[in-house]
Amino acid sequence: MNKCVIPGCRREGIWQLGVRARLIAGATSPSHPTKKATDAAFAPNLPAFLCDKHAYSGTLLTLIVEPRQYKQTRLRVIAASDQHPHRTVKIQ
Repeated sequence: MNKCVIPGCRREGIWQLGVRARLIAGATSPSHPTKKATDAAFAPNLPAFLCDKHAYSGTLLTLIVEPRQYKQTRLRVIAASDQHPHRTVKIQ
């Protein structure tokens, strides 16, 4: 069984997390001109899962992009609870 990645959750994780980089419509990749719109440069799935409740109740995902020269894409999951101090301010 895959466990939900949310701290403290004991439910089965049935939704797998992943990230992909897709070529947007109308664009041409200079380094890979044969790629078509919506083709992916990369699309790895993570060994990280959400239960049905957390997949549909809402999730804050923060993506930090760090350039590399290794011709690899590496994904990390750092799961945190919403118990940390935070502030949300409405834009006026």
